[in-house]
Amino acid sequence: MFVVTIRVIDELLEVTDLVMLDLKQMNDEIHQNLVGVSNHRTLEFAKYLANKNVKVWIRYVCCPRLV
Repeated sequence: MFVVTIRVIDELLEVTDLVMLDLKQMNDEIHQNLVGVSNHRTLEFAKYLANKNVKVWIRYVCCPRLV
C-alpha cells in the first residue's frame, strides 16, 4: 500500500488551486459495502483540507440502485 506523508501533501497543496474530492458515501458501513474500504481516510483528508482553508469541490458519486 502506498501512503503519502503530510509533508508531501503540504508541498502539493502549495501549487494546487483546487482539490476535487470524490465522496462515495458518508456512512462508513455503506461505504465499505460499496467499495470495500472505510471512508475514514477520505473524511480525515477533507477535514485537513478544511483546516488549511483549501478550496475543495466535493463530487458525490451517484449510482442508480446503489446510493
